Amino acid sequence: MLRTVLQMVSVTTILVVYSTASGQSSQSIPAAAYEENPSSGSGPLAVLFSGGGGPDPFVGEAKAFAKEGYVVVLFDSTRFYSYREPPAQTEATVRDLIQQSLKKVEVTSTKATVIGYSRGGTMALTFASRMADLVTSVVAYYPVTMNARDPNAFLIHPRINVPTLILAGTMDSYKDCCPISRVRALVAAAILPEIGVPLEAHEYPDADHVFNIPSLRTYRSDYAVDAFTRSLAHIRKFSGNPTAINREVPAKSTAPK
Repeated sequence: MLRTVLQMVSVTTILVVYSTASGQSSQSIPAAAYEENPSSGSGPLAVLFSGGGGPDPFVGEAKAFAKEGYVVVLFDSTRFYSYREPPAQTEATVRDLIQQSLKKVEVTSTKATVIGYSRGGTMALTFASRMADLVTSVVAYYPVTMNARDPNAFLIHPRINVPTLILAGTMDSYKDCCPISRVRALVAAAILPEIGVPLEAHEYPDADHVFNIPSLRTYRSDYAVDAFTRSLAHIRKFSGNPTAINREVPAKSTAPK
C-alpha cells in the first residue's frame, strides 16, 4: 500500500513575481511558492493550491507527490484568492500560475495536474477543471462549494472539461463551507445526459474537514493514506506514471489546530 509522508515542516517561502501573458512583469499576482523536485531532478508538473491556513500544513503533501516523481509547486492560495474577486480575474490568475510553473526547466510535461485543498480545492474545482488546454487532471480535497449551490449551472457555465475527483468527508462541518450534500448534488448532476461532465467523488464516512493533515485534530491516518492513493491513481491515469517510492505515514501530531 502506498503510504504518505505528511510530516509538518516549516515552509521557506519564495516570493515569485510572475509575468503576464504579454510578457511584462506583474506585481498583481505575487505568490509564496514552495517548490519540491523528485529525486530524478525532473518530471511532470503537479500544481498544488493550499487551504486557507496557508502552505505550511500542505508541505508534506508536496513532498509526497515529489517522491512519486512529480515536480511540485505549492501555492499559498490566501495570497491571491479571497472568494471576493471577480471570477474572470481568478481564472486569469490560476491560468497564469499554471503557465509559469510549466516553464520550470525541471518540468517534462506540457500540461499540469492540479490538486487543491479546501480554499485551494475551490480554485481547482472552479477554475482549473475548465482548462483542458493546460491541465490533465484535477483533485479537489474537501473544496469550499458555496459557489455551487446550483449544481447544473456550476458544472456547465463554463463546462468542466478536465477529469476531476472530489475527496470529501461526510461530517465536514467547517463553517458550512463544504457539506457533503453539495458534493453529492454535483455528482448527481454530472451524470445527467444534458450535463455529462467528467466529475466523480469519493466520500469518507464520519470524516471532518482537512482529514489528511497530521497536525490537525480532524486527522484520520487511514483516510489520509486512502485519499493519497486515490489521488495518485487519478492523476496517473491521465498524466502518466513517474517512478513510485513507498513511504510511511507518521503518527498523529499533537500540535494544536
